[in-house]
Amino acid sequence: MKILPHQCYQPITISNELVTPNTHLILLVSERSLATALSVFEHTTQQHIKKVLSTLASPFEKGIHVSISCPINTELLSLTLICLPPKLPEDKLFNLVKKSADGLSIDSSSTVRIADMVEHIESINLSLFTHFIQLFYRFDVFKTAKPDFSVPQIEIYSAAEPVDCLAELNALNHGMWLTKDLANLPANICTPAYLAQQSRLLADSFDTLTTEIYDAPAIAALGMGAYTAVGRGSVNPAHMSVIHYQGGEGEPIVLIGKGVTFDAGGITLKKANGMGHMTYDMCGAATIIGIMHIIAQLALQVNVIGIVAAVENLPDGDAYRPGDIITTMSGQTVEIMSTDAEGRLVIADVMTFAQRFTPKAMIDIATLTGAAIQSLGHVGSLMVSNHEKLAQQLLTASEVGMDKTWQMPLWDEYQEALDSQHADMLNAGVNSPGAISAGCFLSRYANKVPWAHLDVAGTAFMHGVGNSATGRPLPLLLQYLKMSSK
Repeated sequence: MKILPHQCYQPITISNELVTPNTHLILLVSERSLATALSVFEHTTQQHIKKVLSTLASPFEKGIHVSISCPINTELLSLTLICLPPKLPEDKLFNLVKKSADGLSIDSSSTVRIADMVEHIESINLSLFTHFIQLFYRFDVFKTAKPDFSVPQIEIYSAAEPVDCLAELNALNHGMWLTKDLANLPANICTPAYLAQQSRLLADSFDTLTTEIYDAPAIAALGMGAYTAVGRGSVNPAHMSVIHYQGGEGEPIVLIGKGVTFDAGGITLKKANGMGHMTYDMCGAATIIGIMHIIAQLALQVNVIGIVAAVENLPDGDAYRPGDIITTMSGQTVEIMSTDAEGRLVIADVMTFAQRFTPKAMIDIATLTGAAIQSLGHVGSLMVSNHEKLAQQLLTASEVGMDKTWQMPLWDEYQEALDSQHADMLNAGVNSPGAISAGCFLSRYANKVPWAHLDVAGTAFMHGVGNSATGRPLPLLLQYLKMSSK
């Protein structure tokens, strides 16, 4: 059982030439750098490009992209100019880059070259090129008549400085490609066992990775009563994959990914409208496989343990019920208010399990609550943490990686909504902010370990849009682990 890649990731290369035959050229230029950019063209071509620009109203003030029909003697397939004003917010810059490839007739025999003729700091270059590369991702593995599209050779040309981030760029985009492939797979293919198999295959690819697999009986034997309860209603048994990366010294960072391969809500059944996108409730697990691939490819000097917590939440005669009281691995008891608040139950047991590794930090990544989308939409991931230094490191990493994240409070008053008359706690709050209450629940399993929770329900995929996995929050996690490796 292997992953079904519709496209193999093709590494990005550096070009030392700006204009070559059979190439789609995309130029990022400012008014100041325009003359340098045009100097590689023949005089007639330069005049033609200037004439086109002269017909536009202030292109370098507004920030626009324009496709230019060039004389045939350039031997380019197409030329697109992205005209940049002196100051342009990064998100608008990235949107211009995204739009630049629209309408291009691209095939696998051609080259697409993006040439940055404006000086940007390395983090902007990394994010800018990543936005561009991800434009060429497609998911059509199940189409019998595939669209006439395949990945071209993508090249980068930079006039200012050498592209120092090439290795990081390829590793990040390869990991995002892998994560999106896994997340976009349907639940009848991507089961808990399938994710366990991908974790094994990952370890086969890198000598620095080893993987342990726990099946459902092993999970139950560990005393993971919450994890076990969630998986009881499915014929696809739960699995837990523990991926070890040994790249440095000292205590490891533990990353935990929620892998609910399909979430019907259990007995607390979701509404049929929109239930289909619950195949994406395993995006956290896909993120773990992606980030472990990235750090192994880059050989980061840090110890990391990635845990893929894979389970399916369905209604069945053996499914857990509202009103049930279950005992977690920590020994704490939970009264079930909603079987659709299942992700936090799984993660809570894994957080307890992870503490056997004496981690210096634990971070869980989960499509946990719709409330996170109500709070931040699809723009930023929601974060809560019990440790201010760890939270600040992640916020800094989100800024450097341009992967927006916002921290919510974990005030003591929010904990009261989880009070139960019959057990140690409820698994869902009463009249409380849903995303924060979920964080409060998880905080009870962190003990004194620095811990952060990333709710990526609004950022890992786009609700209501098919094949919409984004690969987030991989840019954030990569920057955090890079900082930790230093």
